[in-house]
Amino acid sequence: MSKDPQILLQHIFESVEILQSYLTGVDEEQFLHNFKDQDAVERGSFNPSVKFLQRVATALDAELHISIS
Repeated sequence: MSKDPQILLQHIFESVEILQSYLTGVDEEQFLHNFKDQDAVERGSFNPSVKFLQRVATALDAELHISIS
């Protein structure tokens, strides 16, 4: 995967758009009872860009908890 931040952000944006398209019009109840939607989102989350975004969000969450405490 490219280390160019612009390219990485573009990949993240595209991955999020794809996940949003899977879930348009799907509420939580529907999602929890639809294996296909869950599988599509889960497989999308294996995308390296999405994994990176998850790590960044986790790090920010931990940093916020430290600064608030």
